[in-house]
Amino acid sequence: MSLSLKRTLCAGSAAVLAVALAACGGSDSSSTASDTGNSPAGSYGDCQITTKPNTIDIKPVHDGTLTVETTLPAQGWWNGTTPESIKSGYEYCMAAELANMAGLSSVTVKNVSFAQLVAGQTNDYDIALAEITITPERAKVVDFSTSYFDSNVGVLVKSDSDVSESNIKDKKDAVFLVVAPEDASIDLKTLHRKLGAARFSFGSADLMRELLGVEPGAVTAFGVINDTAGRVNVVLDASLLEHEVINCHPLVNTMTTSIACDGLVKFLRATGHEPRIEPVAGPA
Repeated sequence: MSLSLKRTLCAGSAAVLAVALAACGGSDSSSTASDTGNSPAGSYGDCQITTKPNTIDIKPVHDGTLTVETTLPAQGWWNGTTPESIKSGYEYCMAAELANMAGLSSVTVKNVSFAQLVAGQTNDYDIALAEITITPERAKVVDFSTSYFDSNVGVLVKSDSDVSESNIKDKKDAVFLVVAPEDASIDLKTLHRKLGAARFSFGSADLMRELLGVEPGAVTAFGVINDTAGRVNVVLDASLLEHEVINCHPLVNTMTTSIACDGLVKFLRATGHEPRIEPVAGPA
């Protein structure tokens, strides 16, 4: 019996990634199927081998060993941080079972980058085992096997968070524009808790250009006019409502535009951004 496995990847689903084993051989030696009992054909770390040895024919790229590629670290699948330290794990032991069935005495693990793996840019191996999502683009360069493990993608959150299945889309990659007095101080370490959001970080220059149409240093409430997709959540510090007139940059920081407080609120609503009024800032 001969074994021909194809390259396999799935994120959320696990599959075998490899060129046909019989076709990748670089050695003149091959394992030959024969019935020599049920003792394992070699030593495979901490795996409890259950398959029968010498029941499939494989021509490995290196004599006596099954060379397997993966991307480390992958705890649970490959228990270890380096190829040499791995002695157990779901996929390691799967490879060990295959090696035993082929009469090969060991498994050799190769650590490659995720990008190389999904692009089919590696060589000198027999099989690759990984958890990668199968996409049409990847299927153009990689042949996928039937997945052997399927799992829904999950999100781990703290028990006291307000993230739920119904609002998680709003929490993911949320963008907040917080408008506060120029002399106010805002504690970014705690602001996300006040707004019921994930921990904040400053938006990149590219994100500012994409969503608000402004350069760094020129962020302004008026920038939401460019956010036609409605990704930006606008938060007005409650103290702003104490002022009749508010001064903001008109998309550039070389000028200032004055607008009535209620006029700013009307502007934000007209652009599809209902502002949240929160006491987010304190005096400097």
